[in-house]
Amino acid sequence: MIFRFDFEFDYVWYWIVGDNRFKNYWVYSFEYERIAPLFKFLYDITRYFENPKIFFMLTGIIFSYLFFYGIKTYSKKKMLALSLYFYLPSLYFTFLLGFIRQGIAIVMSFFLIKLLLKEKYLKYILGIFFITFFIHRSAMICLLHLVIYKIKNRKKYIILLKLMIILFFLSIDIILNKINIYTFYLDNKIHSILGIKMIIIILILYILLEITINIKKIKLFREEKFYRELISTGILIFILTAIKIGGHVPMRTSIYFFIIFPIYFGNILAIVNSQKNIQILIITFFFIFANFNLMRVSYKEYQKSNLRKSWYFKNSLFNKYEDLSGKYTPHGKIDFKWRN
Repeated sequence: MIFRFDFEFDYVWYWIVGDNRFKNYWVYSFEYERIAPLFKFLYDITRYFENPKIFFMLTGIIFSYLFFYGIKTYSKKKMLALSLYFYLPSLYFTFLLGFIRQGIAIVMSFFLIKLLLKEKYLKYILGIFFITFFIHRSAMICLLHLVIYKIKNRKKYIILLKLMIILFFLSIDIILNKINIYTFYLDNKIHSILGIKMIIIILILYILLEITINIKKIKLFREEKFYRELISTGILIFILTAIKIGGHVPMRTSIYFFIIFPIYFGNILAIVNSQKNIQILIITFFFIFANFNLMRVSYKEYQKSNLRKSWYFKNSLFNKYEDLSGKYTPHGKIDFKWRN
């Protein structure tokens, strides 16, 4: 998290905004002005010390603390849960590492779940509003977590809520056009759906867990009931937004619900089978597969000479950009070169 270099597509513009050598390049000020207050503050620190890597160090420390605190707090089988986070790279590795700003918003909302479990609802609402206005606006969807927690044991209300979610997302294009916000996402149908492999894996594992729960007649604890409803809502939101919009939207919305999936998976597996040998075998499988898949994708991307090569590891803890020619930001190819 802290020492990665040139990983994922947005890395370049994150670097530029924190690199004072780009003061005369329009991206330097344009991106700074449009980001949330927390990141402006982190960039102020970064620019003061004149080291673009400080931004990645600060965000990496914040992310890592919240992420591991969440696992420690909610998981009954920490290593089992952690191995599944790495097994699903589309969600917990590539997505959360690449999309730094929303990644921090996601793990902050993950951190706040403890307030729901303690029934500190006002603090939870204030926390979500803080994340929404100071970190990333997409976090507003986490207010649904509160509704789900309050009605998790009432099947009729859960069904009604999901019907309302279906109606909302089926008419989301009309809503976005009416309020004139995020309408550019409506053109994303031409792009691939981010996280499609991940949703398939989660769906399969979720169904297997449900079958196991019903066959063995397992009585779920309060937390597991809540986690189950979060995940099923996330699956519903992903499918609906994939149908209506596509692009990044399905993953960017449903990830706030899927962040808890490895915790739920580990907790249920711990209830079903308490044998450590079985759990160690599962952890080993997830870990080996995750590393194999990472290396496979890295090598595959390395071979594609037509792409900007930022998807593979460079083992460069102390590297720095000497030349950004040929690199891309979301706005296009960089057309600026500083003078040494």
